[in-house]
Amino acid sequence: MRHTFQIVPKGPYRLAESARFACSFVPGRGGAAVTGDHEIVFGFARDTDFAPVVAKVTTVDEVVHVEATRLAPGLEAQLARMLSLDVDASSFAEVAERDPLVGVALAERPGFRPLVFPSPYEAAVWGILAQRVPMAQAAKLKARLADATHVVADGFGKRFVTVPHPAGLLATNEVAGIPSEKLRRLHRIAEAALEGRLDPKRLRALPPDFAIAELERLPGVGPWTAAHILYRGAGATDALVLEEPRVLRAVSELVGTELAADEVRARAEAWAPFRMWVSILLVSRLTGTPRWNVSSATRGRAPRQGRRASKDRRAA
Repeated sequence: MRHTFQIVPKGPYRLAESARFACSFVPGRGGAAVTGDHEIVFGFARDTDFAPVVAKVTTVDEVVHVEATRLAPGLEAQLARMLSLDVDASSFAEVAERDPLVGVALAERPGFRPLVFPSPYEAAVWGILAQRVPMAQAAKLKARLADATHVVADGFGKRFVTVPHPAGLLATNEVAGIPSEKLRRLHRIAEAALEGRLDPKRLRALPPDFAIAELERLPGVGPWTAAHILYRGAGATDALVLEEPRVLRAVSELVGTELAADEVRARAEAWAPFRMWVSILLVSRLTGTPRWNVSSATRGRAPRQGRRASKDRRAA
């Protein structure tokens, strides 16, 4: 029996912007089907029991309507978090007043809110798969992992690639293209998920520094991956992750000159309490440009002062 519910956004929101984000979001490849500016179908693992579910999202008169293939506790909260609709964005436009250049970027994407991974667990799996490999290759590895664990999410005439149940991941000892060490790290991620350590509410309730330090104790999780799990998996809105080099390049592109990390950090004070949203918005403007690619943008140049290397930074 299908389950339906509604979400009323607080502040500006356009599903067309979520659709645009989904089309370019490589980590989510295979997990969403955009069927129009006012309809997206998502396939994902529920963050309560990790079972696959498919949900069709539409908007009518600025109200978000969701129809899911099955009822589950917490599904409404999970969809709201995935669409960043669990946040009151009524004051987001004030960032444009404090930083007019960001205002230009916001004007290009009215109603913008970033998509968030379905769960911190899925963000962690992606973080491990994407370390030191291009994102397109990591997306293929994600699909192979789904095949190896027999994950299927069918609904509304679509079939999706989802993250495997942690128990299924633990029972998998070989996946083509995934080195044994990465698979071992994925097993530790699965254990953490089963123990509740990757619960999104729990992570968001912790002080960010404490949460990051705890996540870094997982094998293979360094500063970049820990921040990725917390901010892109649990969906916190106010953080500045300068371990991600594209953030530095995106802000530099915005102002027209190369900036060091401390300069970006100072400028970003005007973006609070939406520093993560603004960072994602600005980074998205690099898509399809030479500045998107880490290797081509940095080849032959020494790192600028203030840029800290991350042992787990993925290549792209």
